[in-house]
Amino acid sequence: MAESLDDYDQNESSFEEIDFEEIEDKLNKEINTSTKPVYDKNTPAKIEGIKLLRGANPEMDRKDREYYPLTLQIRTVVTDNGKKVESIDNYNGLREYDDGFWNGQKSAFGRLMKLAQGEEEIKTYRDLLRFLPGKGVKIKTEDWKFGGQEGQKNIIQSFR
Repeated sequence: MAESLDDYDQNESSFEEIDFEEIEDKLNKEINTSTKPVYDKNTPAKIEGIKLLRGANPEMDRKDREYYPLTLQIRTVVTDNGKKVESIDNYNGLREYDDGFWNGQKSAFGRLMKLAQGEEEIKTYRDLLRFLPGKGVKIKTEDWKFGGQEGQKNIIQSFR
């Protein structure tokens, strides 16, 4: 439904007109159209950083148990002809319950955990978080779909 002219006038009061000269430098910057780098084959990279992120709101599982969804965010860097290309990708599928953690075996996080356990003895989640930083890996772009959204991730395929 279109807004009426009166609605527009009321909404306009929460904005102020910008003088183009005041923001000239910003207006002249090139529009950033960069996208996530895409790798069709296993590509050597290095894990430059990790973050563990917790959802702001708890959710409920099928058994009515409350949990917080966790995401492991991994920053990888590919060096191509001296140029460093960064990719930040989320590994979902980890849950934090009152009594510990759970991860879906087929989730991105679950697949990463299994891959890492094949490289080193990893018995705890802390072991995994200590293992990853600085590791050489091979990444490949994969399509994903979840909850009506879709995109691409550069997923770790192996450790090198």
